[in-house]
Parts: sequence; structure tokens; C-alpha cells
Amino acid sequence: DMTGAGKAIYGLLNVAAINDLIGTRIYPVVAPNNASTFPCIVYEVSSTEPINHKDRLTVQTDGSKGRTLERVTINIYCSGYEYRQVEELENEVRKAIDGFRGDVNGVCVDGIILENSSDSYNYDLEIFEKESIYNFRITY
Repeated sequence: DMTGAGKAIYGLLNVAAINDLIGTRIYPVVAPNNASTFPCIVYEVSSTEPINHKDRLTVQTDGSKGRTLERVTINIYCSGYEYRQVEELENEVRKAIDGFRGDVNGVCVDGIILENSSDSYNYDLEIFEKESIYNFRITY
């Protein structure tokens, strides 16, 4: 079962512009270890910090507690055999999520911000990788 952050990020990445490039090869934490894996996206929630807010303990009209508010950092890795392909993929990821505000998969996302991104080459798998780090707040 995906957390609020994982659900939100998967929902934002699983869109036509990205599916056109990689199908549904969008994986949490680790990609399957086979040649048909690439190009792909791997995302991981690297930190989740609960934010204390006044409504959190308030009992709602339906008897439930208030919503959870979290500050989240997510790392997104775009990987592939060709650098150009990885660049294109990372560009579509950025378009899909940078600055996003709204509801996705039942999670309320408040302004995703790109912190930084970097390039690397994985010699074992012979793939190019771009890692991007995004910060945002979610309520669910």
C-alpha cells in the first residue's frame, strides 16, 4: 500500500507524455533487474516530516481525526541507455510535477518544487541516470 506521497507522485508521473516515452515503467524504490526495464523512472520518498497543525487532533463531523499534513522529499531517477532519451524523460517529469498544486489520487498536493538535479552514469548497468530531488507538502 503506497503512502500519500507515493500515491501522489505515481499519479502525476503516470501520464500520457511520460507513458509515450516509457510505457508504465514507473517503479517505487527499485527497478526490476532486466534489460527490458529501460528507459524507466524510479521514485523514492527519501524523507517525510509530519507537520503539526491545529486541525490535526480535531475530531471531524464523521468522527475521524483531522487530516495528516506532511513535508516530503522525493528523489526521482530517470534512466536509459541513451543520454538524449534520459534528458527527454527528465524534461517530461519536470513538466508533469514542478509547481504542481492540486488533488491527485486522493492526496492534496501543495506546490512541488525542484530542489536540484544531477547526472550520472551507471557502469554496471551501462545506463545514464538523472536524479532530481523535489520537495512538497501533502495533506491526506
